[in-house]
Amino acid sequence: MSSSAWFSSSSVRVTLPGLRQGTVGNALRGVPVDEKRGTKRSPRNATEGVPYRVRVRERCRGLHQASSWPRAVSQAIASLLVVALVCLPGADLWAATGRLQITVVDKDTRKPVPCRIHLKSPNGKPRKAERMPFWQDHFVFPGDISLKLPLGGYTFVLERGLEYVDCSGNFTIENFADDSKQVELQRFVDMSKEGWWSGDLDVHRPLNDIQLLMQADDLHVVPLATWWNATSDWTDKPMPKSLLLSFDENRYCQVMSGGHQRAGGTLLFLNLAAPLLLRDAGPEYPSPVTFIEKARQSPQAWIDLSRAYWWDLPMLVANHQIDSVQIANGQL
Repeated sequence: MSSSAWFSSSSVRVTLPGLRQGTVGNALRGVPVDEKRGTKRSPRNATEGVPYRVRVRERCRGLHQASSWPRAVSQAIASLLVVALVCLPGADLWAATGRLQITVVDKDTRKPVPCRIHLKSPNGKPRKAERMPFWQDHFVFPGDISLKLPLGGYTFVLERGLEYVDCSGNFTIENFADDSKQVELQRFVDMSKEGWWSGDLDVHRPLNDIQLLMQADDLHVVPLATWWNATSDWTDKPMPKSLLLSFDENRYCQVMSGGHQRAGGTLLFLNLAAPLLLRDAGPEYPSPVTFIEKARQSPQAWIDLSRAYWWDLPMLVANHQIDSVQIANGQL
């Protein structure tokens, strides 16, 4: 399910349900035609920085004609000035960019909601945003973001977990665009009101980002993997005083979960009090039951098998060693 929106701009134009179509902002226009030299410079070329180079060359030619300097000297000065315009730290002032402020709100509550956005550049590649958590083809943001983007056409998909309708669309940025737009996401079901809480058992993301990541995917329960096989996030830093992170009244993240990946399958050890020591574990020996017994020393431990096709599944089930098996897993 999805809704759609499109943005197209001389700065940015937007059409969305309940919004008027309009144009905000102005694009930089070009320098007039040089009538004496018969040189035509279009407004579009002006936005790409060409007139500035042309202007420098013209001035240098005038300097050469008004003086007795050697031609090589005037050409060298012209080249240095052109390079300076392009390479100075302030050259970003001439860059062809625009800015778009996006605010995403819940259609019913009218409040901003964190979400994820799959934003693709004109070349079709995923676009990142400064200081926002990024993963493969998308980043998340807290419901309001200002994007400084190069010129061109962009496509996007906005998502917020599985209980909201996706919103997709496109927009075009022209030079010096400066607009702000509001997009609505529609919740079509609220499973928490029925006693069902959304969660993800297999999360490998930085602890510092987990709160925004859970909000953006509308997750309520996450056992965060902070150790895996012989590596641990806690090797060079102290253990947290509280292993349970809670926020937004009904979102919870347990930060001492981890996993053991080996030939017979991958086991997830959730809700432990400390990481398991797995440095001496080989691909087949000792038995995974050895580590499961160690994990059970934590009263709240939960043992999950990450795939239903692992070779060790029949043995683990027959011996009552696991609490759950992932059917809708990360490879779907």
